[in-house]
Amino acid sequence: MIRCLLPFLLLLFALSANAQETALISPIVSFDYGSPLFINRAAGAFNHSSIPDTGVSSSFSYGLGAEGAMGLIGSIGLIGRMEGIYSTGIFTGRDTVSGHEWKLLAEALAEWKPSAISLRAGPWVSERLLSTISSNVSAPSSASNPFHAGIAAGLSWAIPNFSLEPEIHTHLDFTELSQAGSNAWSIGLLLSYHLGENNRIEASALQASRPSSHAPHSSLVTAQPSSLPPRVQFLVNGSAGDGMVPLERVETRFKDYTMVDSANTPPKVTQWIEESYHLPRLAVGCKFPQRNETSLRLFKDSFWLFEKTFKETANAIGEVDTVLDLDRDSAWQHVLALMNTGENNRLIAELRTNSETARDTLILPPADTSRSLKTIVKQEFRFELSDNYSQYKGGRQSLNLLLGRMKELLDSTNTIRIWERTSGQNPAGHAALEKKLEGVLGNRERERSASGEMNQGFIVILER
Repeated sequence: MIRCLLPFLLLLFALSANAQETALISPIVSFDYGSPLFINRAAGAFNHSSIPDTGVSSSFSYGLGAEGAMGLIGSIGLIGRMEGIYSTGIFTGRDTVSGHEWKLLAEALAEWKPSAISLRAGPWVSERLLSTISSNVSAPSSASNPFHAGIAAGLSWAIPNFSLEPEIHTHLDFTELSQAGSNAWSIGLLLSYHLGENNRIEASALQASRPSSHAPHSSLVTAQPSSLPPRVQFLVNGSAGDGMVPLERVETRFKDYTMVDSANTPPKVTQWIEESYHLPRLAVGCKFPQRNETSLRLFKDSFWLFEKTFKETANAIGEVDTVLDLDRDSAWQHVLALMNTGENNRLIAELRTNSETARDTLILPPADTSRSLKTIVKQEFRFELSDNYSQYKGGRQSLNLLLGRMKELLDSTNTIRIWERTSGQNPAGHAALEKKLEGVLGNRERERSASGEMNQGFIVILER
């Protein structure tokens, strides 16, 4: 009987309603097409032949009910469903049989949801409440067994910024499989409506702090009531975004000083300007109950980019306030290659607990030079210094000239980067040049890296 799954479903519904701040109970409607399996197909049921009748059959079923869901581990969870179903169908063969039934259906499904698309599968049972069947022959047993059981499988899609979640599914009736054969299969569509869905969080709902300069994301636990729903917000340059990212046009003015390894030859000076387009500093601010396991997923339209998981803290009270700095996140740097700079790119941040989902949307515009953009002017000075400065006449004077110019620029410099050769034929000259360079730069912070493309010396880059 249906009571085989009823205790499990009641337990799942109770856990869904009490384990989180808001219930995970969602109303559902369904439509299925198949064969009228409530009609008895056994030989002799509708005719006096010793073999089953053959013909054409069809059945339409309409369901209304509720489902409860709960997470287990990561993207794996459980779904329990209860539906009241009305079915109407007809069988036409040597005899014509038609009718309808009311039944109660219970399903227990395992769910795997690695992205917005999820797979569900599990057993189901049903119990007939009422049926009416009519035929053109006398039928002592016109209805099938009132209890049916089988398996179900489905594919669902959690559409971003939409509360309705559609599912395409199929059912196989084990009870009627021996009599109905392939007609024991049915296909259908189910829609669930997530009552707690937050499609958009206003900027005032999330006052996220500025991300730390030393970590990809920072977290702060605040003593706020744990009944608050999860909230997520894109941040642009530390402030709440308004849906569209303003591109930054960067005009970089380069000035290159290059030593020439020839006697009495002054350094060569080259200037040029480069124009490029950049995104501002992007981050995602999140707030969610500390005692919930929470996942932050980032989508480009419906394409799943990556996911961050925040583990639950047992018996915790309060809320986690965290900021994920995308510019410092390796996963974000990887997916930037998926962006098409010639068109709009729609990003969706989805913060999901076991009970609720909050979303925010950000549009990355195309790099179009006709758009009105903020322009940032940068300056970069490059000094290409030779290890061989002492081996030709005037080399020391040329080096001192460049080091003096470098010293003049240091006070207005924001970043210092140094490239040096990985190998060379003048280690003594390289060491002497390095000592002179250290005397100019002193204890200023700088980034240093080796370059296999350099034959000798150093390249010092000053940015401001």
